[in-house]
Amino acid sequence: MSKAARIVSALAIFACALTAYLLASAHFQAVILSVEVQSAADRPDAFRPLAEAIERGDLGTGQFGTLSSDDPADYAFVTYAVELKGRSPLPAEWAVLCLSPLGGDVAFLPGTATDIPPFGARTLTGTLLTSAADAGQARHLWAEYYLFGRLLSAVAEAP
Repeated sequence: MSKAARIVSALAIFACALTAYLLASAHFQAVILSVEVQSAADRPDAFRPLAEAIERGDLGTGQFGTLSSDDPADYAFVTYAVELKGRSPLPAEWAVLCLSPLGGDVAFLPGTATDIPPFGARTLTGTLLTSAADAGQARHLWAEYYLFGRLLSAVAEAP
């Protein structure tokens, strides 16, 4: 085997190993840091504009239903904080928190999409408007992010 063939073979093996490492490190870990429940009656300044946006249908895919009552005491805000961290040498882009709604859920407002630096972590937040009766129920949370231009996700787990 010539010297050039050995160099090309070594470069090919290195490229395969690097690709395998990048693919293996692309999966991030999402850990629920906190879940805070607050009555919408305690936050009328946040409830009223949100109720008006829901009536107009302005929330798009973040809106799961309509308000069955105009009384803020019938609703609660549930704010989630999830840490998304990875061991990738490449930055993750446009990371956001997502949620599967339950029957009494009205709207979910994810926090601002953020980038995650190489080998880094960020806290993602989102606030759910739900019926007061359903505020304490557990929901399925996950984080979505882009790496290599591909949409990936990580299920949020309790610490």
